[in-house]
Amino acid sequence: YAQQWLIRRIGGSACILQSRLNSLFLGAGSTVLANGTNIATYSLNTDGSEAFGGFGTNLLVSEYQVISDIQTGSAEFDGSDNFACALAQIRALSPNTSGIVIDGDLTEWSAQSEYDTVKRIIEQAGYSLDDFTFVMGNHEQRTDSDDYGYYRQLFCSNFGLGNVYYSKTVADQSFIVLGPDVDTDEGWCTATLSSAQLEWLEALLAYNQANGIRSSVFVHWPLQDTTANTSAYSDSQQPGHNLTNGDALKSILQRYSDLAVFTGHSHCEADCSDSSPLYVNTGSIAYIDDGDPYSTAYTGNQGWFVYTLADRVIYKARDFENETWLQTSTSRHTSWL
Repeated sequence: YAQQWLIRRIGGSACILQSRLNSLFLGAGSTVLANGTNIATYSLNTDGSEAFGGFGTNLLVSEYQVISDIQTGSAEFDGSDNFACALAQIRALSPNTSGIVIDGDLTEWSAQSEYDTVKRIIEQAGYSLDDFTFVMGNHEQRTDSDDYGYYRQLFCSNFGLGNVYYSKTVADQSFIVLGPDVDTDEGWCTATLSSAQLEWLEALLAYNQANGIRSSVFVHWPLQDTTANTSAYSDSQQPGHNLTNGDALKSILQRYSDLAVFTGHSHCEADCSDSSPLYVNTGSIAYIDDGDPYSTAYTGNQGWFVYTLADRVIYKARDFENETWLQTSTSRHTSWL
């Protein structure tokens, strides 16, 4: 297992390249899994026309979902209905889910009424707040008054949190949530992580790796040169929109290979990196930005299903609007072998 195969679906053909990367990209599949299911084979196509097996039989250990950017209360892109749609599909496709992560921008105007709407939709879908992991995004600090402390407290009080950054154990995995804990003078769309938060993160990642604990990191703002729309010239990396000390965060994350990092904010179509650690762009619930400011052809509603097996993790991107699967990445983690 020193080397894996990197398989990408390009147009209508499959291109296979040998790679040292511990990841495997497959075309969309349509298998619905349940905890305890034995996994033997997958398909490159949803119709199964290009069967690809050889993974062996593995037991599904846990499963969870990651979504972001609901923006409840937006006059133009209120994602409340899309959020309800996504939760209904998660309920149907993953009835035994270990939990759902919302990776920032639950609200549009950081208003209490918008938090109330989010919680009402969660309750109507048959979930409780304990089923969720909440991440603070820029829309949870949308203010012209620079009273960022108030909005951090509002976010925490709605979900029973002691801080905007924290960790929790979900199905024997470490979920690490990062959040904007420093006031900024660059506007509400940007964020800074304190040195205390970065030190806490590094200590936790080191502990988890030393003890064979799988870590997943969730932060709303994407890091430069990781996933779609994160080049130095992209909107997500410009002053006033970016994570101001993203380079410092990335330098910490790069030291740990057995790691997945989920980010939102860009509203780009769900995708993930060809790297270790694995960077995952969550897509968006409210709308997908295809880069064309005049395009109205696709409003979008996307997120991720994550399946943990005995020796690998499978990441399946979901198009909730069209009820279809997008790309799939299978990552084998050497610390488990």
